[in-house]
Amino acid sequence: MNFADKLSNRSTLGDGLKPFWEIGRWSGERRAPPPERQHSTRFRRTTPGTKKGSVVRALILDDDPALGRVFARLASEVGFTPCSTTSRGQFDLEFHDTTPELVVLDLHLGDTDGIEVLRFLSSAGYVKPIILVSGADPRVLAASSRLGRELHLNIAGVVAKPARAAELREIFSAAYATIQPLSLERLVAAIAADELELEFQPIVDAHTQKTVSVESLVRWAHPTLGRVSPDRFIPIAERDLACITSLTDWVIRAAARAIIELDAAGHRLPVAINVSAHNVRDLDFPERLQNIVRSLQVDPSRLIVEVTETAAFGDPVRTTDVLVRLRLKGVELAIDDFGTGYSSLSALKHLPFSVLKIDRSFVSDLTASHDSFAIAKSVVDLAKNMGLATVAEGVENAATALILTEFGVDHLQGYLISYPLSLSRLLLWLRDSAAAS
Repeated sequence: MNFADKLSNRSTLGDGLKPFWEIGRWSGERRAPPPERQHSTRFRRTTPGTKKGSVVRALILDDDPALGRVFARLASEVGFTPCSTTSRGQFDLEFHDTTPELVVLDLHLGDTDGIEVLRFLSSAGYVKPIILVSGADPRVLAASSRLGRELHLNIAGVVAKPARAAELREIFSAAYATIQPLSLERLVAAIAADELELEFQPIVDAHTQKTVSVESLVRWAHPTLGRVSPDRFIPIAERDLACITSLTDWVIRAAARAIIELDAAGHRLPVAINVSAHNVRDLDFPERLQNIVRSLQVDPSRLIVEVTETAAFGDPVRTTDVLVRLRLKGVELAIDDFGTGYSSLSALKHLPFSVLKIDRSFVSDLTASHDSFAIAKSVVDLAKNMGLATVAEGVENAATALILTEFGVDHLQGYLISYPLSLSRLLLWLRDSAAAS
């Protein structure tokens, strides 16, 4: 049975399995995006209480609404307030109404084309970043980029379709950084001043619908820029060993404090933290992590350390030393963004991971791409054969969740279940979910 057949044949789930998206406890406010992440067809205007400088608008023109939504979500993740349009008329209206800080432009637009839009932007004297997107021959994309520069436009990036989410996120982050620059000195001061905060995204069992853990995600509440995405400040921190060490220690401490509050509310859940390549090559890291959590009377086994496969292979000997000692202290290890690097199978063979997280780039188009369907199924089978638990990241719709459940994925994470939440909102979400089960 192919993936299209599976979508139409729900009976393959079996009589005993009721998918969580059909239960109703995931409806309403708990599943809705927080206000700052909703993507309307129009720009949201600055409202009373909005921090000066916190609204950085991105205007997207792509005649494919689905791709426009993907671009909008990724732009939002790095800090932009996105508006996705599908026609030249919509685009012109939004552009004249509120000049955006970034334009994302598809060169193929049905009755018109991106070159006409570039001429329009040039005549309007637009000097802010433009990202060109196209499925055309690479030479056409390169020629369009050169033309844009000759028209005195700021071509910040070119993306060939189909594009990887990581590639788009990196380009959006770089564009955002040119608009709202940050400094290492300011980040160091922010860590010391406790301007950071954690949000938590629930991870649920695909079969029982129970919350099994949460992933912590660090945010920076900048006093003038508003909420700053980690995609912007983590690369700055990683350029300085002392800064990334301080940042990681802050995250460990904050995660341990969250565990204490979760326990007090009756939710004994492990909390996952993300660590840098510098951390997994730091021979003092296992002891430092253990000392921080034990100083707060939290056992290290309550933490899950997530490591990207790219980070794991910068220095295999030191990384193996650090990861083995973390496991000996009871810390669970998850290999994150699996399949996006070049050493995945070697990492699984040589390093002591217990959890495999399937990267969202293989999950996001699972229902539309036969290749993603085949890759995700193979990854799940591989993990099962190696005795690893699986988490699918980026689950955003019921059809995707259904397929992953049939594959045998253990746990699901994504916007279908919940957006990242503050600790107080997470506690409410967990309370309401327990009451509805």
